[in-house]
Amino acid sequence: MLSLERFGDPAFWVRRENPVGKIVSTSIALILVALGLSVGYVVYTNRPLPRTVHDEAIVERTLEILSDESAWSRGDTRECADGAEELSLYCALRRASIDVTGSLEHRAAALQEVRYAIDQARPGADHSHRLMDFNNGPQVTLVDVHAMLEEALATLRASD
Repeated sequence: MLSLERFGDPAFWVRRENPVGKIVSTSIALILVALGLSVGYVVYTNRPLPRTVHDEAIVERTLEILSDESAWSRGDTRECADGAEELSLYCALRRASIDVTGSLEHRAAALQEVRYAIDQARPGADHSHRLMDFNNGPQVTLVDVHAMLEEALATLRASD
């Protein structure tokens, strides 16, 4: 039999053997997980990133790859064919990363700084994939792409 004294005990409400406690503790756990995932995503994507000796070279190589209109693809799908002559911003960054380091790190400081430059240039834009969506923007030109890369490069150089 339950005594009314137990209702004032906070531990009563979260005990697993109590049916209400099961609901309360599960709800609290779900809320904490959801908050942790949300906060973790924001912290992860907007935190200062550790720089490597390769970051500037990756952005510089991307500028070389996208040197003129004939090298730039306006139709990014985030699928990058090896040996393609036309590359989107994302695929050029991918190729530059592999050229410079031998591998691709999606969240490397070089790529993140380009993403941040896009965020600053287009505040409030709805980009589910910033690099692809910016590249495919109807008013975006190669001059705009170069400006984002130059901004990222300036930020990387200033952090040295």
